[in-house]
Amino acid sequence: MRRFLCLLCLAGLLSACSSLPQSGNTAQDSGQHWRLEGKLGITTPKESVSGFVSWKQNDGQYLINVSGPLGSGAIEIEGTPLMITLRQGNREISSESPEALIYDQLGWFFPVRHLQYWVQGQVSPYAAIDKQTLNGQRLEHLWQDNWEVEYFRWDEYHQLPSKIRISQGDWRFMLVIKQWNQG
Repeated sequence: MRRFLCLLCLAGLLSACSSLPQSGNTAQDSGQHWRLEGKLGITTPKESVSGFVSWKQNDGQYLINVSGPLGSGAIEIEGTPLMITLRQGNREISSESPEALIYDQLGWFFPVRHLQYWVQGQVSPYAAIDKQTLNGQRLEHLWQDNWEVEYFRWDEYHQLPSKIRISQGDWRFMLVIKQWNQG
C-alpha cells in the first residue's frame, strides 16, 4: 500500500504541474500539444520506489499513466485546470487541488506549482531564485523555494531536459525522460 501511495503521489505531482498556465519560449509552449515517456523514481527516508510514466498534454487537458515494473500498480490520471482524477483499478479519487490530494494521502507538500517549469528546464515564476548555474543558455543547477533542481542531461533535438533530480532533505525525485513528442 505504501508503494501505491508513493506512485500515486508522483503521478499527482506530474499531473498537477500540467494544469498551470505556461510561460517562456520553450518548444512546448507552442500549442501545448506534447507527450513525454520516461521513468520516475522517489526516495524517501523510509523507501525507494520507481515506475514508468506516459504524460500526454493537449492544451489544458492531460492524461498521465504511471505504472510500476511489468505494469504493476498502474495509475491513470486525467485532468483539467479545475479538476484532477486518479484511477487505479476500481478505485477513483478526485480533487480540485492536486496539492490537497497529495497532502491528504501522504501528509506532505511537494512544490507542484514549480514542476511544470522545472521539467522544461525553466525557472518557476512563483518563487525567487535562491541560486542558479547555467551551462550556456541552459539551466544546470537551480535552487528555488528551498528545493534543489539538477539537470544531468538534455534532449538535443527538442532542447528540453531528459534527466532531472529534484530534492529537499531526504526527499529525492528523479525523472528520466526517454522521449519528447510534440504536436
